[in-house]
Amino acid sequence: MKRDERNRRRAALKGAAKDDDTVAVILLPREAWRSVAELGGKHRDNIRCCPHITMIDPCIDRSLTQELVRECEEAFQDSNVPCFEITLKEFDYFKHPSGRTTVWLRPDAVPTKALPASQVAMNNLIPQCNDVTTIASSKTFVPHVTVGRFENATQAEAAISVFKREWKPITFTVTHMHFLVKHYNDPYRVLGAAGLLGAKRYPAPPFIPEHVVPLPKHPLSSILRVCPSSVPPPSVVLRVEQIFNASGKPRDVQLWEFPSSSSLAAYLASAPSEFRGVPLICTAHPDTFGHNSIEGLLAWDEQAAALPTPANGSIKKKKKS
Repeated sequence: MKRDERNRRRAALKGAAKDDDTVAVILLPREAWRSVAELGGKHRDNIRCCPHITMIDPCIDRSLTQELVRECEEAFQDSNVPCFEITLKEFDYFKHPSGRTTVWLRPDAVPTKALPASQVAMNNLIPQCNDVTTIASSKTFVPHVTVGRFENATQAEAAISVFKREWKPITFTVTHMHFLVKHYNDPYRVLGAAGLLGAKRYPAPPFIPEHVVPLPKHPLSSILRVCPSSVPPPSVVLRVEQIFNASGKPRDVQLWEFPSSSSLAAYLASAPSEFRGVPLICTAHPDTFGHNSIEGLLAWDEQAAALPTPANGSIKKKKKS
């Protein structure tokens, strides 16, 4: 009986439509954002997510996220896909048909097969969402962490030469696969997370599904991200800040700081349904690089330092060899 029920659930997932605004990713732990942002931030615009490894893009209809999370966790158990470590050390680049290039860090996993096995386990549940494989020139899954985008191969190779001198390899533990959704050009929000074999219960700040906010004592819980920036803030707001890309280009977005998480929640409860405001704690990153700059990201890091360990575990920096 249970097998029949599971077969019905999985058939529903396989028959679900794709949703271009949803993805499944590995989110790098918060401690790693600073390093990646400092490395390549000025070579990207309109970033909507913190550093990550894309596993499935696009994913299925967002309304089925919780069902997909449950089935993924069962699949990880059935396939014996455990938590694993990733080291980011080596650089490479993609050359696109246009001639433009994308520089990326290669995630080396231990155990080696754990990373591709986790992707296969998820993709088997929703085989219609195989774009990350079919669009690759090799027709295989190529896990990567995007660092920057360049006009041609010459620029990419020059950038890699610089990055290699500056980069200190990092290692972190992957415990969950995160399912995200975005609205237009807003940043991605976490809808849910599927734990690998041996993972502790989720959620944990700062990667948390929207339904568990606000967290009154969390440093991001009284900040609202608002798009477009032309929306006037209410009088209760303490501070308004325009957001810029690392390149200096302004974005059509503001951050509003409320006196407390409860006052933010009260404002959202009375806001019209079309209002495009997202609590910062619900996004997959504070914003482009935190408050307006790399310095802003460092300030957020200092606030987050005393928080519980992020969902993807701790990070260890390796010395250059």
